[in-house]
Amino acid sequence: MIELLGIDNVMFHVGDIEIAIPFYERCGFVLKFRVDEKQMALFDIGSEGPGLVIRTDEGSPAGRLWVEVRNADDVRQTLLESGTRSSRIETATGITCEIVDPFGNRIGFADYSKRPELGRRRLPSKG
Repeated sequence: MIELLGIDNVMFHVGDIEIAIPFYERCGFVLKFRVDEKQMALFDIGSEGPGLVIRTDEGSPAGRLWVEVRNADDVRQTLLESGTRSSRIETATGITCEIVDPFGNRIGFADYSKRPELGRRRLPSKG
C-alpha cells in the first residue's frame, strides 16, 4: 500500500509567465519565487508547504499533481509491479516517480531524500 503524506505541488502549463503571474496574484496566490531561466514561478497555497507551480516550458497542457511520499523509488516499484508505467525524475530535493492517467494528467510521488529538512514531519513508518 502506498502511503501519501500530503500534496507536494500542483503544476500548470501557462502560455506566458508575465501574464500568468498577475492573474494568479489577483486570485489570492502569493508569489513565493520565480525562476526566470526556467520560465516558472511558485505560489504559496496557504501556510502549508505545497504550492502552485506555473511553467511555460512544460510540453503538455494537462494538469500535474505531485504528492509527497516517504520513498519514491519504493512507490515506483509498487506501481511497476501492478503494471503501471512510470518515469523516475531526480529533482533538487529528492526523487519523483511520475505516472500519467488515461487523460494525460500527470501524478507524481515525490520524496525529499536529498533535502529531508524541507519535507513534512516524519512519522514512524507503518508496518
